[in-house]
Amino acid sequence: MPPCSSPVTSRRHYRPWSACSMPCKKRRSSAFNYYTKGKCLMRINKRAVALAFGAALLSSLGNASERLVTLGGDVTEIVFALGAGDRVVAVDSSSVSPPKVRQLLQLGYLRALSAEGVLSVSADRIIANADIGPPAVKQQILAAGQQLELVEATPTPEQLYDKIRRLASLLGTVAAGDDIIAALKADFAALAERRQRLSHRPGVLFVMNHGGGAPMIAGRNTAADSMIQLMGGRNVADAIRAYKPMTAEALVNAAPDWIVVTDQGLEQFGGVDGLLRQPGMALTPAAESRRILSMDALLLLGFGPRTADAATTLFNALHGESENDAQRDY
Repeated sequence: MPPCSSPVTSRRHYRPWSACSMPCKKRRSSAFNYYTKGKCLMRINKRAVALAFGAALLSSLGNASERLVTLGGDVTEIVFALGAGDRVVAVDSSSVSPPKVRQLLQLGYLRALSAEGVLSVSADRIIANADIGPPAVKQQILAAGQQLELVEATPTPEQLYDKIRRLASLLGTVAAGDDIIAALKADFAALAERRQRLSHRPGVLFVMNHGGGAPMIAGRNTAADSMIQLMGGRNVADAIRAYKPMTAEALVNAAPDWIVVTDQGLEQFGGVDGLLRQPGMALTPAAESRRILSMDALLLLGFGPRTADAATTLFNALHGESENDAQRDY
């Protein structure tokens, strides 16, 4: 059956899931997808952190002629939000926001880079997520005399603020960084107040399915675990640390009320029905009610300027509250 071709004329796009089992191209542009009771709801999260990008226009002047390579979707997005996007000449494949970065030279996957390819750009500086790989790439880049700035992954709001400060300092855009942090703090504080009013935290399980390997579930000390806490959920896999293979026994024992996946991971499963066919999945409360939440990988796990938006959107879905009291359009 062909992909759904219904035009998107509003913020919501409904269609019976059973009517279209193939991935819908319309959903690829959405920030958040919500599958429940046999329907697919597409929300286009238009909040692009206006204060962040507005602040970027007023940021202090940096070296406009500098040639930068940014590696890591979170790093690239923050660099653009800080107003230094015009300096970026090449990125990795995880750098997908803002959309204009897709027009830049692509250097490959973050953890499978070629030192030769990166060095061929002749950048003045490379600013990269510390998870770049393979491990030899870092040494090869440094051995070639290339300036390399590594930025640690940040799975908590507090660490996110530190990451923004570090990048703002490197780029000479400190004022813009302060404005972005202030906006994020306000949004996270508003979300914290809403979490305090909760009388129940549903059990949530994050399932990772990237790269063609076996599906994994997220335990403690992961970006997924941090997002589950922010959205007012309870990580049913918090007995484990990091990511572990998903087994039928683990699914049944965890008994999640909700399953959270990335859009990319859901596509790897072959859609919602493919996810629900995984061993043990059909026996979970989440599968019985088709309570599946899907969001773009960078938005969900990247911890960048839009993370408060992502957490608020997921909070609204998890607790059945209208997006109007926590989400603005820009």
